Amino acid sequence: MMTSVHPTTDSGPDSGTNSATYSLTLLPGDYALCQLPPNAPIPPWTTIDGDFWTMTRTQDELSIICAQDHLPAATAPEVTVTRDWRLLRVEGPFDFETTGVLATLSIVLARAEVVLLAVATYRTDYLLVKAEQLERAIAALQDAGHCVTNTA
Repeated sequence: MMTSVHPTTDSGPDSGTNSATYSLTLLPGDYALCQLPPNAPIPPWTTIDGDFWTMTRTQDELSIICAQDHLPAATAPEVTVTRDWRLLRVEGPFDFETTGVLATLSIVLARAEVVLLAVATYRTDYLLVKAEQLERAIAALQDAGHCVTNTA
């Protein structure tokens, strides 16, 4: 049975806004986003243990997000790698009927001019931000009332 987490809200009847707040956890390590051709075989370095990794294949590409230190020293020429992402986990789980989680968080980060890559799972959401923007992202989230725990 899934236990759901409901966001804390502080909406006044006349405010017209929902100011839900969320708890996020900064996971340790740097992450890399990799792009391969759509028909590429799954590289052996993707079948690894780790706190987080994800793979998505579409008709346009095979995308892999994994811990940066799991990448081989050299990747094949057809692999495009963007390094130095940090990972924030939105503490869930959330019911599928819960709306506005990513919208609430992404608006805060957009206003702070933080680049965001969002990944959804069955239980919760993850936010990847560039490492050089991490402090700004955390400050913006905290200033908006969200709680960010650092486990790094």
